[in-house]
Amino acid sequence: MANNRAISSGTDYPFDEEGVRRGAARGYDRAYHPKGPGRQLAALLAADALYPFALTLDLSTAWGNLRRGQWTPLATFGRRLGSDLLVERVVPYAGLAVATRIALASGTRTSRAGMGGAVLVWALVTLWAAGLEAGKLMIVGRAPNVDNALLAAVGAALGVLLFAPLAGSAEARRRGPARLAWLTGALLAYRQLTPFDWLVDAERIAARAARVEWIPLASYFYADPHSALFDLGNKLAWSALLGASLRAAGVARPGWWGLALGAGLEALQILQASHVPAVTDALAIGAGVALGGLALDAVRRWRGAAASVSIAGH
Repeated sequence: MANNRAISSGTDYPFDEEGVRRGAARGYDRAYHPKGPGRQLAALLAADALYPFALTLDLSTAWGNLRRGQWTPLATFGRRLGSDLLVERVVPYAGLAVATRIALASGTRTSRAGMGGAVLVWALVTLWAAGLEAGKLMIVGRAPNVDNALLAAVGAALGVLLFAPLAGSAEARRRGPARLAWLTGALLAYRQLTPFDWLVDAERIAARAARVEWIPLASYFYADPHSALFDLGNKLAWSALLGASLRAAGVARPGWWGLALGAGLEALQILQASHVPAVTDALAIGAGVALGGLALDAVRRWRGAAASVSIAGH
């Protein structure tokens, strides 16, 4: 009875043609809904912040997380590379701000596209980041970090003031997919190669080459399940974004390019002190890129089918 493609009867007869047309029209409209990318990116950021989702209502745990939290501004920079924080904290929230800005500007009130809209978007994105840090109080094993909210605020400001106007230009619409592919590829390479502690001693390089993990998924067998899933999910998500970008830019088989990129990055890790080269990572990157390309193709086919049915119904 809840299916809009059929009338409640034993044989589904007569066929509800008008119901199918209405459902296809709604699906076609939702496929181009400007709020979708922002919601999806916000959900991904929430998943990253609250993983492994071990929610608790125990006040002693919340108090312990509060005490373990970092409340001194900019203290993170003394423990981590600034470039790592830029990639992991500033860039994603800049993207969220751009997606939110575009969605807000496409609304019925054109005044929202001005400076008032920019301030509103910055406030919403910053509050979302601050809310995620506050939510960590109720997650076992997580603790809030004030720097995450501060870096998110910087990213949101860059997004609304710099990247959003560029994203709306004609040049961006024409060359956007190719530039996005280069950007996502560079970010993926950075994540795989940071902290760039290159080796120059031939003997140490030879020792690193002997430690290459050739058996797929071998390291995951002995790792904590939550950590293993988080690591694999991160690689697949970033790689899928690259795959979708490559497919949007016109690359026919992005999976092969992803596999080549993954193999090249793992080969470079032989020259680094802090990484263990692994076939698993190369395969995960290739699989993620392929899945991203296939997902974009599936969305395009679905849009085309929905559009044809919607046009036929008008």
